[in-house]
Parts: sequence; structure tokens; C-alpha cells
Amino acid sequence: MNVLSEPVLQSKIYHTIHPNLQLSNNLRLRSCSPSQLPRNHSFLIKASSVNPFASGYSSDHCLMTDLGVGPIDKHISINCPNMEQVPLAQIVCRVVDTELAGLQPAGGGFLIPGPHDDGLNQALLPSCSYDLRARCSLTVGRDTDPQVNSICVDNVYVSRTHFEIYSVVYEEYDLSKQQPMIYIRDRQSLSGTSVNGCIIGCKASGPSPGHLLSHGDVVRINPYWEFEIRLPQCPRWSCPLRGIQSHEARTFCDRYLITDRVLGIGNHCTIHLAIDVKSGRQLACKISDLDRARKSTAAIDIIRAIGWEADILGKVRHPNLLTLEYAFRSKHTLYIFTELATGGDLFSMYQTHDGFFSENQTKFVMYQVVRAVAYLHKQGLSHRDLKPENIFFASGPDVRNRVIVGDLGGAMGTTWGRMKSNVGTEMYLAPEMHFGHLSYTETVDIWSIGMITLVLMTANQRHQLSHLKAMNQESIDETLKAILKPLYPTASTLSEDGQDFIRRCLKVNAGQRMTASQAKEHSWFHLPKLTKDEWNKVRNESWKPSHRTAPPVEDLPNLEIMVAYPHLELVNKKSAFSLTAFTTSSRNRKLDENREKSGDGASPYFSPRATSKTTKILKKGAGSKRNKSAQPLRQ
Repeated sequence: MNVLSEPVLQSKIYHTIHPNLQLSNNLRLRSCSPSQLPRNHSFLIKASSVNPFASGYSSDHCLMTDLGVGPIDKHISINCPNMEQVPLAQIVCRVVDTELAGLQPAGGGFLIPGPHDDGLNQALLPSCSYDLRARCSLTVGRDTDPQVNSICVDNVYVSRTHFEIYSVVYEEYDLSKQQPMIYIRDRQSLSGTSVNGCIIGCKASGPSPGHLLSHGDVVRINPYWEFEIRLPQCPRWSCPLRGIQSHEARTFCDRYLITDRVLGIGNHCTIHLAIDVKSGRQLACKISDLDRARKSTAAIDIIRAIGWEADILGKVRHPNLLTLEYAFRSKHTLYIFTELATGGDLFSMYQTHDGFFSENQTKFVMYQVVRAVAYLHKQGLSHRDLKPENIFFASGPDVRNRVIVGDLGGAMGTTWGRMKSNVGTEMYLAPEMHFGHLSYTETVDIWSIGMITLVLMTANQRHQLSHLKAMNQESIDETLKAILKPLYPTASTLSEDGQDFIRRCLKVNAGQRMTASQAKEHSWFHLPKLTKDEWNKVRNESWKPSHRTAPPVEDLPNLEIMVAYPHLELVNKKSAFSLTAFTTSSRNRKLDENREKSGDGASPYFSPRATSKTTKILKKGAGSKRNKSAQPLRQ
């Protein structure tokens, strides 16, 4: 047994630990040294530990007193090597009934499989708790193999591998900057997995995407077993809509519900967790504050970029690009509802794998990125800001999931004239963008692809790689030779095809770089049939277009009068909606060709036909009239 000794102080807790179970590195042995530990039975350890859930703990029994379920028989904390963080979540497991009429009994409870232990001689626990840490996941099922399940429930109502709870950590060393996300994924169980009474997945419905969990959520395996989720509470990541936005959201709350849960914060936007009311599916809602954007020094460019992202998302249809579900806009706010990527971004996945991907893992990810970029280029669009933080996974926690290229706000049409805007991220900028050339082409995306590929397979060399864009070609070739040769110290070097792919991306002369179509057909991506079948399965099972035609952007009524006079009510909410011109006469219109010019040309989503003055829709005690005009965004 390996006992780590990192001293972290606060509440004293007694833990009964299985002799073969590694202690987490936030526990310090008090009673004896590791050499004195008995190796053939359980023992008692007195430990000091930082605990974000301390309000529910007792210092004597490690029990959740506020749940009313009695003492927890066993508190387990699985070791995560090289991690010093406190638990990200705590899962309290309990048996709610022992036997129901007409059903088989629940049995003894929960079994904690240990290494090299078949579990036959272990005691069954009616309740236990589990600390979920970064880079670890909790798996629950009937199989007693510790390599398969963290907690075993030996009952016919539980599948061999039933569900998995995993975390996505965006800021590993400062959790206050970005809240860790805790997800649950059904593993195609026969009886299904429910959260707060709603089934989130089962075998009959096909592979389950991740479902974002919140504090107090109750996961249930019917008919007997419950798992309560406890998360550290942080007010920064829970914020209800206020002012005009709270009133606007009510006009479409019968279709989409925006929760108080904040997933991310930007300069002019916040991203909230949202719910599709009809299907119950979780979505992400990006709320862009146009009033705030108008107060900035670059108001016109910011507002255009906000509109362009929705414009492009509605135009594209590809499994490796973010899917737009719907959008609403008023003169104050733009609401964009998209699919929720529940596997985190590529950078967080990279950190989870200790800052290193194998060649096969890198190939599986980059093949999908290249396909997305080739599709964009074929549509006459260039992304211009490819980086690991803008590449997401549709589900987690494994790399082998559908990859999504997001953040198209900086994208631009390659037929709209010269691309010359200062966009992108320094680490992944092509040389022509870094040196401020008068114009550049879509091949800047190919350079970024080469850089991402190189970063994924080289640990602790980001500083050296960041200077590539400022080198001449000879220096780049020499640097790549030095980096790629010792890439795999315990195995062979990167394959010749892999090295050739990177070298053909990282050409100082943009004209010598391969195109996206050539990259897609590169010999490095001549995958074995098994891998191709796996990719096709990932694509077909987890993606389908949400709309056959471009999803509409609905205009919301001007609700300023409601804010000024809160006693007024909006009657017949649906009559307040009017579709933009794009959903009617402009469905086939091309994207605006003058987006980088100083003119005020608008995109097809935000270029409504000129119509009569907007009629009033809010009247005290009266019905509302349809908003016949779709007002353009004020610039």
C-alpha cells in the first residue's frame, strides 16, 4: 500500500480504508508509519484534510448529518497521482429501500472493489461517500473488477457498467477562475440512469452524452439506489438574469429555459446552462450584451463579430462544428443556443493526460479538426483562431469522442476581400499574421493545425515552440528535427508520415503549405479500417443536424416599457415573435461580402427587410400585436 504524506490542514476526520486502497495525497497518516500498517485487514486512520463540504461532516464519524441517512459506513478517497487539489465533488451513495413489493430485494448494498480482490469477502455497505478528484472518474456497475467499476452494486437491476461520473477542469491550479464541471454519462445500461427523476440515458436510446450535474442533484438507479451530488458552492458561477434580459427570457421560456448556472464569462457575454423544454436536453446559451458592447471603443467591430458568429453557425452543417439550435435577438441582447460540449476543451483534455498525447490519440483528434477546417474552406470560410481552447469534445472523459471546432466569431469569408484583421492567439499565429502582412489567406489555419499537432505530442516545450513563427524556414526545420527525434524516449520516434504532416503545415511561405483538402487526404490519416469504423461510429451516434434549413433568429419585442413599468404583463407571448428575413426570402442568400469594409452591410441573419414602424405590443389589460419589423442591430 502506498501512503502519500502531503500535509493539508483543517477538519479532523476518521477514515476506515481498505488495506489495498491508495490514500489520496491530501491525507497525512497520524497514527503510525506506512511500514507499520497491517496488510491483511482494514485499519483506522486519523487524518487532517481540507474539505470544501465540511458543513455536512461530523468530526467523529465522517457522516452527512443533514441528509438524515445516518452514519456513512465507509468514506473512500481514491488517489490521483501528482494532484494536490481538494475534492471537486462528493458523491453520497445510499440504499433508499431494501425491498419493494413484486421486485427482487436490494441486497446488501455497495461494494468497494480493491486491487487484486474479487470482492467476495468484503462487507456490503448500506451507504458510503466518494470524493471525486481531477483526472479521476467514478464508475458504478455490477462488475466487481476494480479496473471496471469504482463502486459495485451486485444486483440484477444494475448493468455491468451502469454509469460514470467524471470532471472537466479548465483551470487546474486556480479553481476560482473557472468552475470545474461535473458530468454523468450513462454507459448504455438496460434500466437507465435518472437525474432528479428524469432519464438521461439508457441502452434503448443509444450512447448518452454527458449531463452536467449541479449541487444537490440526485442520481438514481431504480428501484433502490441513490447518489447525491455535493459541489463546493461559488456565487460567481450562479447568476440569475437581471434587468431587461430576465424579461426577454420569459418570452421564450416555453421553448428554452435559461438557468442561473454560469458556464463561462467573456468581455461582452456570459454562457449559461439552458434546457430545451420539449426534449429536456441540456444546451449552452451564449448571452451577448449588446448595450455593453456599444459602450466599448470598438463597438462596431464587436457587434459585427457577435452577429457573424450566429450567422456562420447557422450556415454550416458538419459533425465537427458546433451545432446551432436556435437564436433570439433584441436591440439589447443576442441569445445563441448551441449544443453543450460535455467533454471539455482540448487543452483541459491535454492536461488530464499529463500534458502529452500519444501519436494515435493526436491523430484521432486532428483528423476531425482537419475535416472541419476543410469543410469551412470549401464553404469559403477561414477560422483564423484555431487553438486547443477552441476545440471541444462532444462527450468525455476519453479522447476518443467526437471533436467540435468552436468559436467562429473570428471566422471570415475567403471571398470577402483581403483578410487583414488582427485576430488569433499568439502561440498559434502564422508568420504572416505575426508580422502584420497586408493580407493573408485561409492557409493560416493550416499553420495553426501544425502547431496544435506539435503541441499535443511535445511535453514542456511550449516556450521553444512559441518562437517558430518568427524563424526562417531553415531554422524551423532544424528545430523540428531536434524536437521530433526524441519525442518518444520509451518507444520509437514519431512516424515518418506524422513528421511529414507537421513539416508540410509549418511552412513560412504560405503558398508552400498544403491545403486543407490535401491535409485531409494526407497519408498520416490513412487510418486502419478499425479506426475508421470507430470514427464513423462516433460521428453517426453522437451527431445529427438540428435543422434541415438554417435555424431562424427570432426578433424579440422591445421590452423597455416592461422594465420601466413592471406591473405590465406580456399577453399572448407567442404573438410577439417575428422571424427575420433570413428565414423567409433570404434563406439562400450568401453571407455578406463586405464584412471587413467600413460600410454597414449586414449578414443575412441581421439584414431584415425595411418595413413599417414597429407597433406597440404591450398594453395594460390588452392583447399584443405581432412585431412586423425585424430591427437591425444598432451599430
